[in-house]
Amino acid sequence: MEHRPKTIWSCQGAEKLEEILHWCYELGIHIVSVWCLSLNNFQRDRAEIDVIFDLVKKKSGDFVQRSDV
Repeated sequence: MEHRPKTIWSCQGAEKLEEILHWCYELGIHIVSVWCLSLNNFQRDRAEIDVIFDLVKKKSGDFVQRSDV
């Protein structure tokens, strides 16, 4: 197995969330709750925490601007 940075999983999770939200939109589901952080996330290295928060900030801003998610 190739070595990947730990943050790749957060990035892939954000991409999957976008896909799921699009499916919900297509099905007429207008309200979705998402749990994207846990207390365990705060025990990670600062660099990993920064990536997670940057992803949440960017993706939530992107989602607000789109009409299909």
